[in-house]
Amino acid sequence: MSKHIGIVSPAFLWDSDQTNLDFYRFGNSYSKRIYECGGVPFGLLPQDGLRISEEALDFVDAFVVCGGTRLWPYHYQAVDYAITHGKRYLGICMGMQLLHRYFKLIDYAKETGYTGDLFELYQTHEGEDWVSLHRVEGHAKGFLRDHLDECKHPVKLVPDTHVHRLLGQDVIHAVTAHRHCAHHPSDKLVVSGYAEDGTIEVIEYGEQAIGVQFHPEPDDTLLPLFEFICR
Repeated sequence: MSKHIGIVSPAFLWDSDQTNLDFYRFGNSYSKRIYECGGVPFGLLPQDGLRISEEALDFVDAFVVCGGTRLWPYHYQAVDYAITHGKRYLGICMGMQLLHRYFKLIDYAKETGYTGDLFELYQTHEGEDWVSLHRVEGHAKGFLRDHLDECKHPVKLVPDTHVHRLLGQDVIHAVTAHRHCAHHPSDKLVVSGYAEDGTIEVIEYGEQAIGVQFHPEPDDTLLPLFEFICR
């Protein structure tokens, strides 16, 4: 039976005076790769960027959190649900940064005894170094359809990590389109891939969750990452 894969999209709400421009963006490439790997994609829609229904979260077997520019409460809800319910998680670009921040906040909550909402905790400490991202140059290359190879850079995978075993390569080439990167991740995460400039490109949580700073969805060269959540 095919796995139901929940796509958690970026939100563009209240960015315009026009109410018809409040929307969630589901890129075709994400659902295309999921279909190619035998999964069935489902869009997970919150209300006003806040919460996805528990029924929808329970319905899907695994999660893909897409790239974007702004984190909303439902993003933290989705990653927390995935991790605490033993469901597989693939975070792409912003989705990797979300996985990184989630575990930093979990560590902080454990150390301080905080029991409140994780998104509120993130907002409270967003500007502090321990939860912020670092600026990185030369990684925002884009998604040129007819020149995709020019938008890629090499990523060196750490031997014997989960992602290394999935992809079966020491070095991969992936599309990159980001201006920020994670640093000093939680001890609960393993860093399993780096760019040539030292930027963290891959993190993993056991064999349950993977975060990639690059974009594996524009072409079919990194399909094992989607097979991981569809099997």
